[in-house]
Amino acid sequence: MNFSAIREQFLAGGIVMWPLLLCSILSVTLASERALFWIRIYRRQKQVAHDVLRLYQLNNMVSAIDKLKQNVDLPIARIFLSTLQLEEATPEEFILALETEGKIEILLLKRFNHIFDTIVALAPLLGLQGTVFGLMTTFASINIGNLAATNKSGLTAGISEDLIATSARVNAS
Repeated sequence: MNFSAIREQFLAGGIVMWPLLLCSILSVTLASERALFWIRIYRRQKQVAHDVLRLYQLNNMVSAIDKLKQNVDLPIARIFLSTLQLEEATPEEFILALETEGKIEILLLKRFNHIFDTIVALAPLLGLQGTVFGLMTTFASINIGNLAATNKSGLTAGISEDLIATSARVNAS
């Protein structure tokens, strides 16, 4: 399919195609950002955690903290750094600090999830709205009193709008 055919099909889908296009672009952009974010974290975080735990086991607290400060852009480093800097913490305080910092980091790791949830809920509704608009165009084209005078181009345009919007709804969600 060439660009002009895609453009024609998009325009034939009616007004709801614009918000569906926006939802699709937003989804792809945010999914790409999240994928790059997780790839970057996954590549480095495991090694940093391993190195810090090894230094901690060797009672080399200063080197462990320095290693964490060098990698403060990683969630695990921020969690460990905040807990290892506790002075004379009891095991319960240490666990509580780990849990608290972990909950804070989870909020950062789940960034944009609410936008994805909104798009997942909104795209089918937009597609349904396109279906309704297409059916309205179809029924407006039917002349019940005189079927021979029915606007056949409006009838097919309405059905086309209905099907295109429904198809785009399925693809966007």
